[in-house]
Amino acid sequence: MNKLQRRKNPNNTNEKKSLKSCEKNENFEEKESLKSFTNQNLLLSLLILFRIINALCTKTYFNPDEYWQSVEVGHYMIYAPRIFQAIFAAIGDLYTYRLARKLFNDPTANWTLFCSIISWFNFFCSIRTLSNSIETVLTIIALYYWPWPTFSNLISWNDRIKMLRVSLSLAAVCCILRPTNAIIWGFLGIHLLWKTKEHLTSIILNTLFITILSILAMTLTDYTFYGEIVFVPMKFLYVNVVQSISLFYGSHPWHWYLSQGIPFITTTLMPFVLKGIYDLINNRHLAHQQSIKTLIWLMAFVIFCYSLLSHKEFRFIYPLLPIMIICAGYCLQDISLKYQKKIRFVVIFLVLTNVPVAYYTNFVHQRGVVDVLNYLRNEAELGKVREIGFLMPCHSTPYYSNLHFNISMFYLSCDPPLNRDQVNYVDEADQFYANPHEFLIKNFHSISSSSEKSIDSKLRKWPNYLVIFEALLNDLTPFLKDSNYKEFSDNVSFDDSLFDPPDNGDLFDSSNDDSSFGIFIPFNNDETT
Repeated sequence: MNKLQRRKNPNNTNEKKSLKSCEKNENFEEKESLKSFTNQNLLLSLLILFRIINALCTKTYFNPDEYWQSVEVGHYMIYAPRIFQAIFAAIGDLYTYRLARKLFNDPTANWTLFCSIISWFNFFCSIRTLSNSIETVLTIIALYYWPWPTFSNLISWNDRIKMLRVSLSLAAVCCILRPTNAIIWGFLGIHLLWKTKEHLTSIILNTLFITILSILAMTLTDYTFYGEIVFVPMKFLYVNVVQSISLFYGSHPWHWYLSQGIPFITTTLMPFVLKGIYDLINNRHLAHQQSIKTLIWLMAFVIFCYSLLSHKEFRFIYPLLPIMIICAGYCLQDISLKYQKKIRFVVIFLVLTNVPVAYYTNFVHQRGVVDVLNYLRNEAELGKVREIGFLMPCHSTPYYSNLHFNISMFYLSCDPPLNRDQVNYVDEADQFYANPHEFLIKNFHSISSSSEKSIDSKLRKWPNYLVIFEALLNDLTPFLKDSNYKEFSDNVSFDDSLFDPPDNGDLFDSSNDDSSFGIFIPFNNDETT
């Protein structure tokens, strides 16, 4: 009877085989998915370890905003902020790898990860407490979850709309941190609407919902801290674009990002970035070429928009570096396939050109301004410090975020000319460097009677510790010779930089003990030219 049934219904056997095959495929996919999940967790753990070591090894100063727009404002609210940022940096490395894997394959993703780790600028900047650093991490994660049109046949619309919500939420945080990040999402949003017209209403409604929710959350947070309703992005645009206050901190030619910015942050990766971009644009056999070309056009559009602004900085284009690294990773994968014997020389070349730069920028360049605060903190622990004066432009060094003592300190103000005539405005730091002697006579008590209490409260009292740059040592030594300030003679070195502007250079410190008024402390630097 069974034989007859099998003969009558031959499809039964095929169906059973098909079911078994599907079960095997499902089990295989589950195992592969679990294996991939485990591998990526292990990879993330290793990346976190690497970036924490990176953070602990960083001893230098990059940009005032690293301190003065983050940890100086809330240094009492969070512990170990750089370690915290190192974890975010590791997540950024992982998602750069994951985006490359999503767009290409495992080998390209591996080369991308290599480029991300070997990049000297990543090593230098990713672990710093800059808004640009966290912006870069959140941007690459958001790009990974972005519902790229070329994946429409592989992922259902329900899943893609979920991805869109995740991506837009991260993008909203980016725009709150850095309003200029909206340029990225404006470009991608218009492209998505153009390519996905059948879901136009759904995209717009989700975008509006997340935008409104983000604005409410941002406004509530700002109200909590400011005590009044402030719309920060509008204030940001008004001050920096309408009032052009950013020009107070320097202006650059239109081509600066092309001629200096991109070459600086990519250095020896740049040839591979350019070759990768060229190959990606011309390779029509790539499954997701349109998505990749969109990323390339995105880079071009952002650089074009940023080039319209006169004030430019390397860190402003940092969010584009992961995309450049993916292009370099694709190029290296292509080289490894076509020139297997030569790829090792490429790897050696990249290591030898990036590691020394990473070492110099993280251990040597502009280190003195950080070391001086570490020294003063140690002095404060011994109870020697009462007041500290920094005769240097504001934000030249970290401040309470490194000192961690409630000690009176001052620096030469360099406030931007808000509601003032920018042409004729001269800040306190510029006044001092124009004529140090005259400035000190006008703004400080008589140095011979500095230990006495003065009736004139407008004049500054000479501090217990005085910190200056080496460039002013020859000018100020005659002025201070009749005081109790003396040159420090301990074996303490505060090296700064080979490439400082004229008003900087090495640091000198003068301090005084309880009985006298100070000791000049030289910050030696044998390398200064």
